[in-house]
Amino acid sequence: AVREYLTNNENVLLVKTDNPHNLVAVITALVADPARGRAIGQAARQMFLTHFTPQHIGKQLLAVLTRVISGAL
Repeated sequence: AVREYLTNNENVLLVKTDNPHNLVAVITALVADPARGRAIGQAARQMFLTHFTPQHIGKQLLAVLTRVISGAL
């Protein structure tokens, strides 16, 4: 699941959907600290490139299909 790869304040900023004031606070903090926003964005991009490119997903799918065909699953 994607949640395993998300770390709040590292590669994502999580905001409760029922709290618009929290969303405003997070956006305001990013405007005040653009370097932090860039760092989080770069970390998010790296996480994507490491775990979610089509090539990576293809390798995972191939591994599962190989196990299914061999009777391991």
